Amino acid sequence: EVLYGGVLSIAFSPDGGTIAGGSWDSTIRLWDAVTGAHKPTLEGNSYSITCLAFSPDGGTLAGGSYTGNIDLWDTVTGVHKQSLKGHTSGDITVVFSPSGKALSSASFDMTMRRWEADGSNKLMALEGHDVISHIYSVAFSPDGGTLAVGNYNGNIDLWDAVTGVHKQRLKGHTGGVRSVAFSPDGGTIASGSGDNTIRLWDAVTGAQMQSLKGHTDWVRSVAFSPDGKTLASASGRHDYQSGGGDNTIRLWDAVTGEYRRVLTGYTKPVYCVAISPDGKTLVGGGEDGLHLRDAVTGIHKWIRKPDAGGANSVTFSPDGSAIASGLSNGAVLLLDAVTGAHKKTLKGHASWLTSVAFSPDGGTLASGSQDGTILLWPMAPYIGR
Repeated sequence: EVLYGGVLSIAFSPDGGTIAGGSWDSTIRLWDAVTGAHKPTLEGNSYSITCLAFSPDGGTLAGGSYTGNIDLWDTVTGVHKQSLKGHTSGDITVVFSPSGKALSSASFDMTMRRWEADGSNKLMALEGHDVISHIYSVAFSPDGGTLAVGNYNGNIDLWDAVTGVHKQRLKGHTGGVRSVAFSPDGGTIASGSGDNTIRLWDAVTGAQMQSLKGHTDWVRSVAFSPDGKTLASASGRHDYQSGGGDNTIRLWDAVTGEYRRVLTGYTKPVYCVAISPDGKTLVGGGEDGLHLRDAVTGIHKWIRKPDAGGANSVTFSPDGSAIASGLSNGAVLLLDAVTGAHKKTLKGHASWLTSVAFSPDGGTLASGSQDGTILLWPMAPYIGR
């Protein structure tokens, strides 16, 4: 099924039954994720929708626009519930708290704001006094009580997610913090920076526990394994003049910070990394293909280089049996996660892919592209369920 509309952002509902697409034309379109049937079009905003987030119960959809406003819609009736005004820049990230009772937004206007999820009250605005620089990354603690904000200035600020009180500032990085992540138990924060380092912090005291060094270029992303024992980091910055870059994934002991492995074999930057649902394997993708590794030993299991196009995005199916990758040539590549065998190349987009996502039950794959469309692909013919 092809869904048109100049799409800038996509999101699945928590139950996997609905897909939302935010458009250049200031609307949000809803589709049935199985049949592709068009549901109500959400209107009430006058500018392009750049980000979307469903509430945990799926009843509310939040959309951020170029105006800096955040609009809330009832996903059943399509009724526009509220417009949250306060940001002065439209470069917005929106996320619901795990309980669904509050909504946080971060903007290029150097503020972060927290709202009642029903739009009735702005709970807080985190701004001013050099508390926030340009925001690169935001993460909730697993219990929803703390917000970690990675900033352009190299700081990480921790906020009480309920009261808005600034708890502490984590200092140590000398480059912008491009990624932050909480460990599954909430006890540790990992941060990846433009200073080429990863740092581990005590999430309660704010003490720096480890500085992980080894990358020679920006650390683009950090990810904990499901059991919290391993940390993966991806690095690389495309440089057309020199062709240089780190172009590696590194594995670390997430408890001690001990370096375990460097995963080489990439000649160009690693754009994406994903850890399997069981935590046993990881896949890294870039311009020179997809590499599957043992998440503990780093041993290569397979390498798959597409006939054309590099890997811009990658994800495991929910059962871990398949890998989907969005390529720069506009195709979606489906591979067997165990053998690397080619399952299917899905063609339909006219431009490079920005994202791929499985529905929670694994029955549908959504792909978003620079061509302004979302394609919904039934997975039953290719992936056993």
